Amino acid sequence: EEEEEEVRNAILEEAAGKLGEGTLYSAFEDKEEGLRACVAIDSLLNMSAIDTLLAGFIVPLQGNDLRDYRDDRIHCSLN
Repeated sequence: EEEEEEVRNAILEEAAGKLGEGTLYSAFEDKEEGLRACVAIDSLLNMSAIDTLLAGFIVPLQGNDLRDYRDDRIHCSLN
């Protein structure tokens, strides 16, 4: 049983390392809770990135700010 625990911990540490949240992971005594915390933070960061993309790019494209009403064309600049 102790050997199974060591294998489980090694797998959890490898998974946590792939997320790049090693400090957060090591802050928890329970390795599974540490991994869950890493996954939660990773999800929050992904959600923040999506919100930034929506607010800074997609939503403005849906508005009329970029439209030239004279010829009903969209003018934009892509960098």
